[in-house]
Amino acid sequence: MAYSIIRDSIEPVIDILQASGFDENNNGYDPKSLWDLIHRVIPKISEEAWHILQTEMTDISVKNFDSLRTFLTRFHWLRRKLQDLGQSVPEKMLLTIVLRVVKPYDENWVESVKLLISTGNVDYLKLMDLLEKKAN
Repeated sequence: MAYSIIRDSIEPVIDILQASGFDENNNGYDPKSLWDLIHRVIPKISEEAWHILQTEMTDISVKNFDSLRTFLTRFHWLRRKLQDLGQSVPEKMLLTIVLRVVKPYDENWVESVKLLISTGNVDYLKLMDLLEKKAN
């Protein structure tokens, strides 16, 4: 019964637990092992810590990175961390942040991408593909 109560309450984070090795068929339905996994895997984050992540995402600056690759690595991590906490960042905001940071690296490239965005030919995922190619 304890296992069922815990299992029924973790549906919103089940993917995170499974990515960390949770296999419902192989854990023996042990409530203690499930409870321990939850406390090990699911981040405890204060309002202040969440605010710090959000602020870093919106204030991210080119001067903090020695390359486009290091920026992308950090940016992907911040976005993923916020998503894991249930805080999605709107696509338009992601586009704005990324283009602002990349502009000092290559202003002409950013202007051409802005044109493609305005015509609907580039969305956030396509921009990330273009940036990955540019960073390599």
